[in-house]
Amino acid sequence: MTEDPGYIDSHCHLDRYPCPKEIVHRAQKVGIKNLLSISVHKDNAFEVLKIAEEFSCVYASVGVHPCDTNQESLLGLESWLITMSSHKKVLGLGETGIDMQETSPQLDLQLQGFEAHVNAALHTALPLIVHIRKGFDVLFDFWKNWNKDTPLGVLHCFSGTWEQAKIALDMGWYLSFSGIVTFKKNGELPEVVKKVPEAQFLLETDAPWLAPEPYRGRPNEPAYLVRTAEKIAQIRSCSVSQVRQSSTENFYRLFKKF
Repeated sequence: MTEDPGYIDSHCHLDRYPCPKEIVHRAQKVGIKNLLSISVHKDNAFEVLKIAEEFSCVYASVGVHPCDTNQESLLGLESWLITMSSHKKVLGLGETGIDMQETSPQLDLQLQGFEAHVNAALHTALPLIVHIRKGFDVLFDFWKNWNKDTPLGVLHCFSGTWEQAKIALDMGWYLSFSGIVTFKKNGELPEVVKKVPEAQFLLETDAPWLAPEPYRGRPNEPAYLVRTAEKIAQIRSCSVSQVRQSSTENFYRLFKKF
């Protein structure tokens, strides 16, 4: 019998909890083997790394979220990402991307930030962790005009259409699914979950946000990842163990530094 690979929460924010130790302990009790804690700006990256250093099962990313992008954060961003990525626990770059809410920073600033992450990814060979909210067209236009190599990456917390998913998948990118798949109103996500190739999806919580059913309305945590896996298995008409094994193997394939 092969060893149970366990689950991996590919995207959570452990620095947002008063006591990360309790959150990590509860996750381990239900079979979460490793967690990737995500940075969203230069200041919190140090707290994220501190938590990763404290727990052998926790890893980290470094990046500046599009909603945290401003002139100050752009100063020396590419160099900062390259320097920070040398830490042994840093597996990826982000959370970066495009956010098109009315209150979001100016698009040109977001694109400058995203390009800095892309260049750093090419320099370090680390994958991108990408947030997209109402910005798929902008993202895909960016790639159409990009004249360098394209690094690998993951569209985190994917909730777009199959047409949008297909473009990313054809680039060799991965899609990461969160508790949104358990919501009653989740758009075309069930179709995407059903069609995504077995070798190109990850599981995540985005904790402490987006708690899955039946925990919706409460703060999310990595231990709830199991509910998302169960829903994905139901949609894909396969076993939960198959979802667990595939998503974990995919994580190792994408985050090669692990």
